[in-house]
Amino acid sequence: MKKNLLTIAPFALLFGLGLSSGGNAGVIQTTGAGSAVSTVDAKATFENPNSLTANPYVEDGISFSRTGLSSNNNGCGFAGLCGGAFPYFEGNYMYGAGARGFFSISDTTANPFTGLEFISGSGFGPSSPENFSWEAYLDEVLTGKGSGTVQPGTVLGFADAAGFDTLRWTVASGDNNAPAFDTVKVQYLSTVPPNPVPEPTTLALLSLSLLAIGIAHKRKQ
Repeated sequence: MKKNLLTIAPFALLFGLGLSSGGNAGVIQTTGAGSAVSTVDAKATFENPNSLTANPYVEDGISFSRTGLSSNNNGCGFAGLCGGAFPYFEGNYMYGAGARGFFSISDTTANPFTGLEFISGSGFGPSSPENFSWEAYLDEVLTGKGSGTVQPGTVLGFADAAGFDTLRWTVASGDNNAPAFDTVKVQYLSTVPPNPVPEPTTLALLSLSLLAIGIAHKRKQ
């Protein structure tokens, strides 16, 4: 599956517009654990130190990229080094700051998401409402976008039965963006392996078919 090329311009335009929450047809934004993911096929918690600086950082088949955001969790390192700014996270988390910057959460398995959830936060304080914006894509085609306001620690969900392979997300205050998130869970469009092993009955039928073809060929000769 062809992946998105990260470009700031379209997403920066989104943040500059006063879009209403709810988004467009396609991907739907939800809130609450289990609102978008009923079966957890993959999960990322960022306990690997590589999550601080790798760009992209990949965990359990999910890719996380920063565009226009600081690395090393904006100097926070692992949890606890930012003076309790994120009391709703468990362990380490992803965080960055930068004007009009955003995170991209992408699939690396050629198997699109039907659901994606994470605990949201921001660098604007543990009690400051989060003004978030998002865009979702499938094969570089925009399938949904929107914005809204939630309290820090809210579980944000994104769902589409047709699938999407990339979510771009940020939290902004004016031109300053400081998104943070943790405990990402995804559900895939299909859990069937790309090259499934044939069932024994299928192999038996295939063998009988080949035998019949061989006998017919011999009779012709």
